[in-house]
Amino acid sequence: MRILFMSERGHGLCLADKLQRDGHEVSVYINDADVLLSGDGFLKKVSSWKPALAESALVVCDEPVFGKWADSLRGNGRPVIGCDMVLEQATTDYSKQCQLFERLCLFYPSTTFWFPDDRTVLPDFTEGIARLSAGDADHITLNMRNARDWQYLAGAVNARSTFSLQKVVKGAEVVVVGFWNGRAWFDPMFQAVDEKWLHSLHVDCMGAAVKALPTGSLLAQGTLHVLSPLLAKVSYRGPISMRCIVEGTKVNVLGVKFGFSYDIAEAIVEATPNDNFGDLLADCAIGVPRKLQVSKDAFACARLCMAPWPFSPSGKSQRGMPIHGIDERSLKHILLNDVYKLSDGPVFAAGNGVPLKVTAHGRDTSEAISR
Repeated sequence: MRILFMSERGHGLCLADKLQRDGHEVSVYINDADVLLSGDGFLKKVSSWKPALAESALVVCDEPVFGKWADSLRGNGRPVIGCDMVLEQATTDYSKQCQLFERLCLFYPSTTFWFPDDRTVLPDFTEGIARLSAGDADHITLNMRNARDWQYLAGAVNARSTFSLQKVVKGAEVVVVGFWNGRAWFDPMFQAVDEKWLHSLHVDCMGAAVKALPTGSLLAQGTLHVLSPLLAKVSYRGPISMRCIVEGTKVNVLGVKFGFSYDIAEAIVEATPNDNFGDLLADCAIGVPRKLQVSKDAFACARLCMAPWPFSPSGKSQRGMPIHGIDERSLKHILLNDVYKLSDGPVFAAGNGVPLKVTAHGRDTSEAISR
């Protein structure tokens, strides 16, 4: 199958690499000029997505930023995964997410939104999770412990920035992930745990472990299944993840993402070893019901990164640095990302800072993570 893979910063190139290994003919378009070397020599790269669209049987969008092109991508009935203009806004704007939770009667932690004119005024409480948005590409999330943290955050941004401060609630943090095909959910859904905190700073995902949920799971029924009436009214097809805090039978929703969540997506690929992942995505895009062939094991995926990630993109002086240890044996557990190929082997592309990811499985999540 011919697949057009549309990427913003190359975060989903591991999936493109996997699709190609499964026998699909993959073309990759990357929007960000700083990441254009990523995948060279391993994947077929295209400089424009429009010419490649006509000959592609499936379009995969790796991040929820292609909503403005949604109509063009879906022109003439073209199957598309991970792209919808309406739900893109709900993914990127947390205030819209909270409105969505209220509309669907989903519980979420007490949250105060603050649009400051006077920076000396503090909100009613100072402890919690602060989210700051200073524009489409500038987001900060911090664990706020006292007024000093808030003063730092308030002084670090301009007057156009918006804040939210959310109370911390007790419980275990989990992510529920499912595939929506436009009519129904694929069975089963997945429960994931990931790591996104580095000290006090909320960073991009550093690794994840997943395990399939049993059919009819109460956790799935109380989270993703609640979205079904809304999803039936929009054109979105693809993976959806909902981050929650669970304590006993009480579930507080922290956020929802309409699109691929990394590194959860790569772990799910490993959890479905008997499914061709490209065929799975195609069925999801055209509305075919599917029972996933899921292993009973737990699966984990970890990022191998280059400093100064996650604090800033890698410096261009690191571009071309050789990467060792990749051979036919190790490649079974490796998914390539921010690398390109020279005659003597793979080298670092210095794009998004994540050269590759490694995977493992185990009888439970602890064993999978350890391996």
